Amino acid sequence: MARTTRKRKPRAKQRGDRAKGSSLKRLFKIGLPVVVICAGALLFFMLDPFPKSTFDEARAFEHLLAQYGFGPRLPGTEPHRRCLEYITQELDRYLPGVRHHNFTYESVFLGRVQGTNVWASSGPEKRASTGRVLLCAHWDTRPMADMDPDPANRSRGVPGANDGASGVAVLLEVARILGRKPPPGQVDIVLFDMEDMGGLPPAQHRQDPFCIGSSRFVAEHPEFRPDFGILLDMVGKRGLRIPKEAISLERAPQIVERVWAVARRLGIKAFSEKQGPAVLDDHVPFLEKGIAVIDLIDMDYPAWHTLQDTPERCSPESLKQVGEVVLGVIYGK
Repeated sequence: MARTTRKRKPRAKQRGDRAKGSSLKRLFKIGLPVVVICAGALLFFMLDPFPKSTFDEARAFEHLLAQYGFGPRLPGTEPHRRCLEYITQELDRYLPGVRHHNFTYESVFLGRVQGTNVWASSGPEKRASTGRVLLCAHWDTRPMADMDPDPANRSRGVPGANDGASGVAVLLEVARILGRKPPPGQVDIVLFDMEDMGGLPPAQHRQDPFCIGSSRFVAEHPEFRPDFGILLDMVGKRGLRIPKEAISLERAPQIVERVWAVARRLGIKAFSEKQGPAVLDDHVPFLEKGIAVIDLIDMDYPAWHTLQDTPERCSPESLKQVGEVVLGVIYGK
């Protein structure tokens, strides 16, 4: 995940550097503000009652453990292949007709590899009267634990229990509920590959960028224009506190307020009223195309990009809080 500004530790500077990169600068040079809510999208917050079958945090945590159990999910590796098979099967069980958006990329570190975005949809084609919502997360893990305190570990892949598995775990459980209780409008779930390959030490003066899979998805699906979207990233840690991410607040404030209003009504304490740092993440390619996607992320995570990003530092309750808010947005709680 692309990261942020904090002053306590040396790595905070690295996060700030990434957040101030060229992609972020391009974002804020967009001439017109993102149009964040249309009349159809508003009906997502008004039409349908909340489903009686609510979010099962134990089931979601099992999805987190399953992904973690495959090992680091780097493109071109067996753990990556097995995880792709798993998330595809689980999504298709609840929302039949899952699609793969495959793409190739010449990586500085991995060579020529194939990435796969996984896409599922609830219900028929978009119904104009009820709108369309995107829910998304990334399912890959970082190739190198470059923030690990032990230099000997920094060439190893990140386990990615929180940074990689948590958002996917929430959305797999959300998909189960969508399958049992169709929402008032269309909901697309897209799991992006190759988000976390940027910012590593350069090879031959080159670096891979962040957000490769989401950038390719946006570029190759110009017809896909949901009314708004919610990105889940690093939402599994114990003691979760999600601030209002700065780019989301700047570019899609109405969506931020809608989501936080649901959290307030449900009494969800994990959603903080404070503004957080700017994060270069998978919502940015959508914002650059005028599509209002916000980022739910808690960057205050000492195990970020280390070998300590393990399930012991994650909590089923954190997954539940995020899942309940997402469902509240979709069903109009």
